[in-house]
Amino acid sequence: VPQRTYPVTATVTHVSTDTETVSGGESVAVTGTVENTSEVTREFRIEAHITNGTDTYKAGTDTVTLSPDSDEDISVSWRVPSDATGSYDAWIDVFAPETDANGEIASKTRSDAITVSTPVTATVESVTASPRTVERGDSVSLTATVRNTTPTGNEFRVVGRVTNGDKTHQVGSNT
Repeated sequence: VPQRTYPVTATVTHVSTDTETVSGGESVAVTGTVENTSEVTREFRIEAHITNGTDTYKAGTDTVTLSPDSDEDISVSWRVPSDATGSYDAWIDVFAPETDANGEIASKTRSDAITVSTPVTATVESVTASPRTVERGDSVSLTATVRNTTPTGNEFRVVGRVTNGDKTHQVGSNT
């Protein structure tokens, strides 16, 4: 009796990320739905990738066994390199487990899936008030020294507040 062979076929019906903007060092989940379009139950190896066109990262791998015409959501977490910036695409590849990386049977990409931004940080190094003691109706000058701790130039809004017991009053702001 001749043995029938069934082609290994699958589709990736969507690719998404759990956030659209992250900073270096944070994690992002890459999620996709894989559907078995074969006529028999199959095991599939799933690989999720992230690229900015220059650098490509394997976000993670998973293995799923699917009945014919069934699908499953897969999700892998990728820790963004601390020095990463810019726009990244995410994609998912599907392989039959017995094939190598060149035996891809399905793939789907989401362009501009995430944007990695440089976090803007500043340190308030000092604040002085002059005069330190005032009466109702008197004016107070606040002077703050703010250091940009981000490697890029940034503009910050500094807001002055004065607290007297349980009450806090905004006394001015400057950029």
